[in-house]
Amino acid sequence: MQGDRIRNSSYTNYFKWICVSIILFTASSFRGLSAILEVQSICGMILLKKTPCNMSLHRWVNQVGYFNLTKPKEMADDWIYIIDNSIRIENRKVVLILGMRSSRLKKGTYPTYKDLECIEIRLLNKNSEIEGVIEDAVAKTGVPSSICSDEGPDVMPSIRKILAKYPKIQHTSDIMHKVGNLLKRQLEDDVAWKRFLKKINKSKNTLKQSGLSFLCSPDLRGKSRFLNCKDVLDWVIKALVFLKNLKKDNPDRAEILKKLGWLLKEEKNIELFIELFELAHISKEIVRKLHIEQEGWKAGEKLLEAHIRSEEGRLFAKKIIDFLKIQCEKAPLGMLLLGSSEIIESAMSKLKLLSRECGTSGFSVSIIGLAACFGASDYKSMVQAFEIVNPKDVEAWGKKYIGETIGKKRRQALKPIKKVDLGPELGLFIEGKIMIA
Repeated sequence: MQGDRIRNSSYTNYFKWICVSIILFTASSFRGLSAILEVQSICGMILLKKTPCNMSLHRWVNQVGYFNLTKPKEMADDWIYIIDNSIRIENRKVVLILGMRSSRLKKGTYPTYKDLECIEIRLLNKNSEIEGVIEDAVAKTGVPSSICSDEGPDVMPSIRKILAKYPKIQHTSDIMHKVGNLLKRQLEDDVAWKRFLKKINKSKNTLKQSGLSFLCSPDLRGKSRFLNCKDVLDWVIKALVFLKNLKKDNPDRAEILKKLGWLLKEEKNIELFIELFELAHISKEIVRKLHIEQEGWKAGEKLLEAHIRSEEGRLFAKKIIDFLKIQCEKAPLGMLLLGSSEIIESAMSKLKLLSRECGTSGFSVSIIGLAACFGASDYKSMVQAFEIVNPKDVEAWGKKYIGETIGKKRRQALKPIKKVDLGPELGLFIEGKIMIA
C-alpha cells in the first residue's frame, strides 16, 4: 500500500491508521483482523508483501494509547474527572481516570469517546493507591472542578481525601448506580417482587427447550439486575399484550397460558414495577442529557410528575428529586457538571474486548491500548503517535507500572509439558513399512 512510512517500518502510516481505527471502533479482535487482511491480500483486494500479524496490530494500538496518555493536557480549572476501576482474576485492579472540560459539555448530548481524554490508567495493588493516581492526574490538568464516580467503596476513601485537600472540587454521584440502589431498597424485600423474579426464571426454563422458546424472557443479570431489569419489564409488557390478544383457536393456547398465564394474575403488581423502573429510566435520561446544573432538578420534577401513577411511585420519585437537588446544588452558577459515569463503564467493557486474547492471563501492558480509544482519532493525530512513540517506550511503561504479569508467573511456575512426537512412527505407516495385523 502506497504512502508515507516511518523508518524501519514495513507498513505505511495510512495503512496503520486504517488498522488501528478498525480495532478501536469495531468488535474485531487482533487475530481476527490479521486473518481478514490475509484473506484480502490473497483475493487481491489489498497489495502487501506481507500482512501484519496480531502482535503488530497490538503494538500499533499500544503506541497510540501511550501517545494519548502521555501527551500534554490543557491546564484549566474546569476539568471534570470520571473515575472507576476494574478487576480480573488477580489481586490487582485497573484504575481509569477520564476527563473532559466542562466548557465543552453541552445540554442534549452525551459525552462521547472523542470528547473525553484518558488522563491516567494504572494497575494498582491497593485501593489506597488511587489517591496518588488522582494526584498525578491533577499535576497534568490542574485541579478539576468535579469528580464523578459510582460511589464504590473501593474509590470513595481516596476521593474523600482529595476533596478534603482541594475543597473547590465537587463530587457528583452516578445517576445509574443511585437509582439502582433506590430500586434495590424499594424492592429487594418486597414479597411480590421476589415472587415475580422466581416466576420469570421458572417460565424461562420451561419455555427455552420447547416449541414456545420464542416467548422466552431476556436474562436477569444477577447482582446488577436493578440497573438492567428494564429489558425484562419491556418483555413483560409485550407478553401481556400477546396474552390478552391470544385467540381461542390458537393450538398452543393451553400450553401458553399454563406457562405464562401467571403474568395476567400478577398484572397489578407488574404495573407498579413498570412504573418504578420507568421513573428510574426517566431520571437517568434527564441527567445523561441535561447534566447537572443549579436549577436542573426542576426539569426532573416536572418530567417525573407526568409519569407518576401510584402513591409508591410518588414516594420513589420524591427520593429521586431529593437526590437531584443535592447534586444540582454542587454546580457553580452557569456551569454544567457530569452526573453519569456510564461512559467509563463502557470503557471498561472495551478494555475486555481489547485484551480478550489474554484470556485468563490477567492484566498486561495491553491496558494502555484503552487510552487509544479517547480523543482525536483522525489520521494526523495517529501519525504523530506512530512517529513519536517508540515501542520501547511502551515496554518501559509496562515494566514501571505493570511489572511481572500473572501470565508470566504462570509460565514460570507451570512448565509446559513436552508433547510426544509421533512423526517418525506415523511416517513409517505412511511409507507402508509397518504391516497392520
